[in-house]
Amino acid sequence: MLNKKSASHVEIVMSFALFMLFVIFLLYQFNPAKQQNLGNFLLDILQDSIEEQASVVLFEVPFFINSSAVTADCFIVKNPFNAKYNITALSAAKNPLGCDASSADIKIKKSGSDKQYFLYYSPDEALTPPNSVSGCQNIGEPGGNYSFSAQRSYKLLSLNKLKELENNY
Repeated sequence: MLNKKSASHVEIVMSFALFMLFVIFLLYQFNPAKQQNLGNFLLDILQDSIEEQASVVLFEVPFFINSSAVTADCFIVKNPFNAKYNITALSAAKNPLGCDASSADIKIKKSGSDKQYFLYYSPDEALTPPNSVSGCQNIGEPGGNYSFSAQRSYKLLSLNKLKELENNY
């Protein structure tokens, strides 16, 4: 009779230990302490909304020229954006260059013997080139004396849009 009592006590202790291990496993797996509460959720929504309203898209097109084919101080390339405004050009060292854009062509001031240049365009933000250029040499179609690389797009926060957002609220 003593063996049956001790066996039932061992079964109860083992059942309790298994139950505790199961509860610990569930707490470890779901970790309610790290679950987001409503306040964090609302702050995340607000942050996403502000970022969406204050961000702009910036397109970048790197391109390479045959610098020996350019004899003038500036050259003309086809406009990959088909836009007249908010276009600027940078040298390989990311220095701003003079440029003048039409919907078909872009006139760009030559930067020494650089072969790589960058074109930037934003439909939302006003990009102003340092100065306009004239008397440029047309270097032909893409694939001849110059070639465009793959276009990249970046989503950036705009100081102008942040100020506009601040003024509205």
